[in-house]
Amino acid sequence: MNRSLNILMLSKDPALFFSEETAYSDTRERHMIYVTALRCRYPGSEIRIITNGASLKSKKTEHACDGLRIYSTNSIHRVTYLLGILKILPQVFSDGWRPDVVTVQTPWEEGSLGYLLAKILKAKYVPQLHFDLFSDEWEREHW
Repeated sequence: MNRSLNILMLSKDPALFFSEETAYSDTRERHMIYVTALRCRYPGSEIRIITNGASLKSKKTEHACDGLRIYSTNSIHRVTYLLGILKILPQVFSDGWRPDVVTVQTPWEEGSLGYLLAKILKAKYVPQLHFDLFSDEWEREHW
């Protein structure tokens, strides 16, 4: 029996809205590949991503391809990003869609909210470490 598998991802990568691969990111293209592979195994599955697209004020929601929807909080700061997630959730769930898995880019800010959402929605929770913990850039930002 094949059933669908719905994934809600909380991310901070605005490159999801870039329709072309850039020198910095192939994020959108990778996620299109992920959803294609997911749908081959679990037909009808969807990935819905809430991301922080503060630099993309004109973008709010995009249906990138079958099975991949991207929502932007347009938040101006990491703190307001969490509030933006809460504000946009009714739109993400408006058509009765519910995730089987909630995954987060990092276990910190969005990790706590993702964990709470997973518990409320009775979904599996999968945190990620989606960065280089030992890079000079991360160290400068998180002393």
